[in-house]
Amino acid sequence: MKLKHKIKIISSMAKYLVSAGILSIGLIAPLALSSSANAATVSSRSIQMSTAAQGATGVTYTVTFTPSGTSVQSLVLDFCDSASSPIPGATCTTTAGVPDFTSASVSSTFMTSLTAGTKGLGQIKLAGSAASTASTAQTITISNVTNPTSAAQTTCTATNGSGCTFYARVYTYGNATYGTYSSASSIGSAVDTGGFALATSQSITITATVKESLTFCASKTQPSAGCTTGVAAPTLTLGHGTPVALDSTAVDTDTAYFGCSTNANGNVVVRIKGTVPTSPSSNTIPAVSAGGSAGPYSITAGTAAFGLRIGTVSGTDYSASGVTPIAKYNSATQYSWDTTSATNNTNLGAGDQIATVAPATDVWAKINFAATASLTTPAGIYTASESLIATGTF
Repeated sequence: MKLKHKIKIISSMAKYLVSAGILSIGLIAPLALSSSANAATVSSRSIQMSTAAQGATGVTYTVTFTPSGTSVQSLVLDFCDSASSPIPGATCTTTAGVPDFTSASVSSTFMTSLTAGTKGLGQIKLAGSAASTASTAQTITISNVTNPTSAAQTTCTATNGSGCTFYARVYTYGNATYGTYSSASSIGSAVDTGGFALATSQSITITATVKESLTFCASKTQPSAGCTTGVAAPTLTLGHGTPVALDSTAVDTDTAYFGCSTNANGNVVVRIKGTVPTSPSSNTIPAVSAGGSAGPYSITAGTAAFGLRIGTVSGTDYSASGVTPIAKYNSATQYSWDTTSATNNTNLGAGDQIATVAPATDVWAKINFAATASLTTPAGIYTASESLIATGTF
């Protein structure tokens, strides 16, 4: 089994860093940023990625920031690759090393009935049907984003190991058409601006192997979990009186159990395979109702017959969960013995199914055997040998 652990990285530029960038920006690009010189800086800003795995699809970006409170009705989010910076208005390279918002959907607490305008590689524009003057933390959730791929982030991969930093910028505008914005380096009449730093990383791959498991036992007494204790040799005697004997006056019974623990996600099938009671001279106590496959059938004292049942009461006849007896064996008073499936040792099937076991750590079922003789049943010691077979599908 392989588990993939995704690393989530939340990163935002501190306010002082953006301020420092603005103080020195005149040395970098004084003409490009002059139109947004009076813009306020959004505070408490972050972008949380649902996964930071490189190239991951279906990612959710949760954008949080506190605007200045000045009336705004639209915003732009620009993403720039590792060769750029988070400074609003600075050069922004939008190669494939940025997120792809082409198939994204948006929900928000910011502005009313927020809709997505332009959506594409490295950019998403959002506008509302009414202006907002909020000055408290706002959240914009952008779903179904594709993270930058490792192949497109070769520059930062070479210098930063397997992780890669990229940047985001947000600008708000007082109208629904993004003010006079024309590009990431010419943001126009922005009301609020802010920068973010994000990073992708390689996922940690964890491999663990869980072995197939099946523990199964037959016992005269109810076994404990995993058949570790409570297991006794399943030797049964059918008869009554002193000395114990089978006759035509009664239907005599005795019980055994099976226990099972398994992680077989396709369940375990429990079957029985063996013989009806047979004497050394090959006389038999016949299967109930001539070994029919439908069942269940009644065993009546004086009419020679042999059969078994599990019972109907969960928690008494079988464990409260995990075991499902097959219908013809799930009876409170009647019995079955399918001669074709259970007695025929040349049968290609592995016996007659009596129960199904779901994945569980400790399940059990009580098997009730019963027999009676007729007035003409030949005398002798009759014995039978039954095998319980558990087959798991993993």
